[in-house]
Amino acid sequence: MDIHRSLKICSKNICKTILFGETTTDAELQDIYRLRYSVYSRRGYIDNDKYKDGIEKDEYDEKGLCRYFIAKIDGVLIGAIRIIINDPLPTEQSFSFDEPTELKIVPRSQRAELGRFIIIPPDKGNGVYLPRGLVMLFLLDTLSSYGLKNNLLGGYAFVKKSLEHKMRRLRLPFGEIATYNQIYPKDGVLSKYFTQKNDPVIPIYFLTKDFSDYSEKRIRSSFMFKKTGDNDYVLRHNLYTIFLKLLKII
Repeated sequence: MDIHRSLKICSKNICKTILFGETTTDAELQDIYRLRYSVYSRRGYIDNDKYKDGIEKDEYDEKGLCRYFIAKIDGVLIGAIRIIINDPLPTEQSFSFDEPTELKIVPRSQRAELGRFIIIPPDKGNGVYLPRGLVMLFLLDTLSSYGLKNNLLGGYAFVKKSLEHKMRRLRLPFGEIATYNQIYPKDGVLSKYFTQKNDPVIPIYFLTKDFSDYSEKRIRSSFMFKKTGDNDYVLRHNLYTIFLKLLKII
């Protein structure tokens, strides 16, 4: 793992450090595929009979069109997301819609897709507070930093409506595609994911600079975090962070 950021969190006299960065080994990739299978199988997103080996990966993984970013605690994977670099992008093949005006300034060669975003719920039983919102924030910060350095300036994603609601609570800077038609094939590997009526899938778009500005403002906030190294942070325990916890924002 190539570590880009670290976040130390203390709760009930127990301190844990979450590491964020890019995968560097095949073992880490296999952990991602197994985590994806576990979560997607449990939520009914995939047909288990099509995955005999307990891993979930698709043509973009097989063809090497992805970069993977992860969060680990005590060496255990707790979050993962991938960047897909391809033309066309998966969202464009799963939905029909008019190109957002904001994306027209971004050349197609400088677009990417965010996908397979998974964060494991915190284990409240062990008394350690592991905020999903902060894991999401630091992963997106790592992604936006990589994107700007590699000239990936914007792109698409598709997410569950429930995740979009969480993203809005966090005030993440993504754009809504209001008018679209879903064209994902009925025999596709994620057909169950796309057809859950109680939690539909929606396409969204983003500009990398907006994500970078968002994370820069919040992660460098002295109210929430104390900086202990170039890329190392500690979550403060004060009235402000307590308030955010009560609101379930972090």
